[in-house]
Amino acid sequence: MSLKIKTEFGGYKKLNFGTFFNPASIAIVGASPNEKSISGRTLNNLIKYEFQGEIYPVNPKYKEINKIPTFPDINSINGPIDLAILIVPAKSIPNVIEQCLNRNVPNVIIYSSGFAESGSDGEGLQNYLEEVSNRGDIRILGPNCQGIFNVKNNVAASFSGALNLPSISSGPVAFASQSGALGFSTFNQLQEEGIGFNYVVSTGNEVDLEVSDFLLEFAKQKDTDILISYVEGFKNPDKLLDLAEICLIEQKPLITFKVGESEVGAIAASSHTAALVGAGELYDSLFQQLGFIKVKDIDEISDLCKLLTKTKKPSGNRVGIVTTSGGAGVIIADQCSINDLEVPKLNNRTIENLSNYLPDFGSSINPVDLTAQIASSNKLFSDSINTIAEDPNIDILVVALTMVTGERSAEMAQFLIDKSKEINKPLVVIWMAGDKLAKPGLELLKKEKIACFKSPKRCIEAINKLVKIHSNFKRKNEMLTFISDKRRLLKNEISIENNLFEYKAKKWLEKNGLPITHEKLAHSAVEAGEYAKDIGFPVALKVQSEKIPHKTDIGGVILNLKTVEEVENAYQKIESEVLQKANLEEIDGILVQEMISDGVELFVGCTVDKQLGPSITFGLGGIFVEAIKDTKTVLPPLSKIQAKRLIEEIQGYNIMKGFRGQKPVNIDLLSEFISNFSIICASLKQSIQIDINPVVANSNGVKIVDALVVVEEEN
Repeated sequence: MSLKIKTEFGGYKKLNFGTFFNPASIAIVGASPNEKSISGRTLNNLIKYEFQGEIYPVNPKYKEINKIPTFPDINSINGPIDLAILIVPAKSIPNVIEQCLNRNVPNVIIYSSGFAESGSDGEGLQNYLEEVSNRGDIRILGPNCQGIFNVKNNVAASFSGALNLPSISSGPVAFASQSGALGFSTFNQLQEEGIGFNYVVSTGNEVDLEVSDFLLEFAKQKDTDILISYVEGFKNPDKLLDLAEICLIEQKPLITFKVGESEVGAIAASSHTAALVGAGELYDSLFQQLGFIKVKDIDEISDLCKLLTKTKKPSGNRVGIVTTSGGAGVIIADQCSINDLEVPKLNNRTIENLSNYLPDFGSSINPVDLTAQIASSNKLFSDSINTIAEDPNIDILVVALTMVTGERSAEMAQFLIDKSKEINKPLVVIWMAGDKLAKPGLELLKKEKIACFKSPKRCIEAINKLVKIHSNFKRKNEMLTFISDKRRLLKNEISIENNLFEYKAKKWLEKNGLPITHEKLAHSAVEAGEYAKDIGFPVALKVQSEKIPHKTDIGGVILNLKTVEEVENAYQKIESEVLQKANLEEIDGILVQEMISDGVELFVGCTVDKQLGPSITFGLGGIFVEAIKDTKTVLPPLSKIQAKRLIEEIQGYNIMKGFRGQKPVNIDLLSEFISNFSIICASLKQSIQIDINPVVANSNGVKIVDALVVVEEEN
């Protein structure tokens, strides 16, 4: 049964989940009696898993296959068809699709390859499929995919070898993968770890249905608690807003294995932002802001699913470590430090209680070394764990065992199983012994679904992600506000026709509510002197020309001018030298600008990615911005609270707090500036980049000193 959840964005075709994943009838076009062939395996899998609906093999060569009547084509089938699986050469697909349209088949899975991935002829066939799907009469999965598996309802519409296991465990996990081979391989590995699935789908070339379509539907299913995706990219990232909203409201984590990351190409050689931001970083930011958890390999998926399906929810990130080995405790504590997990001091009452029965060579501080002597006594071990579990400073218990083997391993495992049920905090086991000697205990823990790891590193990394998931759920209102604001701003549109260099760029930013320096554009030395008197000394002079993006490199900037005479002389010097060095006949003028004597030079930029839209980059600025690369990239819009969090995440935050006697930056005003800038950027649709470098922040406020807007020509 699916949940009735209203999402706001929409605007795309919806999938009829019932007829797709739980069809009443399936036609297999290209069915074969050869059990080693793809078509033969698909038919056998449906029979093996006792599919309850009608099966219609289609192949003019046979009258029956596996005692099932076979039809020469789709048009010859009398009954309704909910799902057709096409296993024919790519060139035959259009004819079969037209038959499916004629018979009002709502869903098609195409295993066949030979489409966009194989050259111009294949691209033509894929374009045909796109045209058909755009009509809205039929939904297409693939081509070049491995199908679906509805574990709960025994719909094994796939040829994957992963279905050859003697038994498959149903469970709360749903998996959508662009790669069929890797997707079903991951499913197989997690099955052998004891993790149960209800749905698996391989999307292939995604001519129509894509990973996010299935994730949206999985998130609405009452029997699904955990979502996994393997993707190279999302065709329609806007769908992720709806997906994140459902996951946050229903508290269903999405684990994303994102691969194929590359740097975003530079929009203009003169821009800093393009040199700082890559597609991978944009996706990282998006996932973080939407509450998705990104992993880097299959082991991480397995480890996290193990915790999500086998442990209680943690209330925080404070870990209590209980071990029979002091060395193991140190290793685990180090890993906690690396992974932003606290190993707090136990409260005095806990330490006092532990001291009553711990031997002198044990340790009552966290990590707690109970020693093998205490571990050999179930009563003392139980009392110790209860005492630590009751400590208000502890959110998660990690019990680390070493060479507990043989019959004692089974006794210890049963003790930990009982203890896990008894205490109200998550209990995770690290058992650092070989599989053979500790086999009785390890098998019992696996059977009873207690999260057990052999590697302290993998265990603690997984706990870190588990904590992040539940922290995200606690912050769901903040994330839902981000989603709502992003949707609202997507309906707006800010556009710029031409490149804007410093003076015009800053005027545009000022018009949109951002503070700039006091300045005027002069066209003569005398005019520059008059403007300097109005602005107040000292001032800076800066050449203005769209042909000179980097003014400092050719002597186009002179600072700290304190008199009218200095200003007039400086104007004449810039004008003559720049024209000669840049080989120009004229310039647009020379900017007279107030000097800001103190503050921290910062960089704020915006770039628009073709897939993910606008992003903003913030960090330390000035002429060394690309060399230092102390920046962080996020997707707009940002609230003031989120902007403040962004400021705190760069290393330069320590400088902004006040360094070596300097006054601290007004973080509230800087947060407001970044938030306002992010709102402007969130409404940008065209390929554009904005560099504000530097923006100077001090104790009194924030001002833009230099800026550049570059518009990429549309193809």
